[in-house]
Amino acid sequence: MQQRSPVAARRKLGAHLRELRGAARLTGTKVAQRLGCAPSTVSKIESGNLVPDSALLDRMLDLYGLEPAAERAAFHRLLDTASGEGWWEQYEDVLPPRFNTYIGLELDALSVTAYETTLVHGLLETRAYAGSLMHAAAFGQRPDDIETLVEVRMRRKENFDREPPLRLSVVMEEAAIRRPVGGPAVMREQLAYLLEAQEKPYINIQILPFSLGAHIGLTGPVALLEFPDDPPVGHAEGTTGNTFLTKPRDTSRCRIILDKLHELALSPAETSAMISAALEELP
Repeated sequence: MQQRSPVAARRKLGAHLRELRGAARLTGTKVAQRLGCAPSTVSKIESGNLVPDSALLDRMLDLYGLEPAAERAAFHRLLDTASGEGWWEQYEDVLPPRFNTYIGLELDALSVTAYETTLVHGLLETRAYAGSLMHAAAFGQRPDDIETLVEVRMRRKENFDREPPLRLSVVMEEAAIRRPVGGPAVMREQLAYLLEAQEKPYINIQILPFSLGAHIGLTGPVALLEFPDDPPVGHAEGTTGNTFLTKPRDTSRCRIILDKLHELALSPAETSAMISAALEELP
């Protein structure tokens, strides 16, 4: 799959630099000393959270002993992509902390597997549902900013229009289809949209019924993003910001939790039947 966002390039550049440092048998602290920067700078570059300028990149490549001109040129091409901006970065001032990073990762992901506790997953929300939700949850935000957040959420759905489309498999609590966000008319449209989405070959929706009781997912929403050529990334979203999980043991735990939740949830056919029943029950 063709690389689509600067976020992927930043991760890839950082990973390659980390590999070169390892091959050179240098610690991050030693590299920082040689470059005259803080160890945290090296760490941020290697994790994809900071993009070095061209001069710093050359100094790092010199330190790691990378001499072939073709290989160095490849690093600089990657740097050019990493230095670019995605469409979402113009909205950074209104997005939740670090959510711009998530959007970039989502854009490059091959698939997203997720669990939602109380609300419809963001990629499956209608505009009216998203608007009602964000207006209700607004805390000191201007109406224009709220509309911007809704627009960002709608643009994320473009991931389903690309080739190949993003694959989404989501487990949602029954509360997501029962909570009357925006009133009956908004919920009627939202539930009908879920039934339509369920028919797409790249979307899988499953509901965890109230009758299940306590289960492994009650600690909060979680998602696992998987990529064609890079390690998976776990993601947990909360009211105070976004947490990204990249260590193999953490992403492995995310996978185990999500696999178990899919096993516990109603099948897609049973889920569609429950959504249809909830739709019929609306006034």
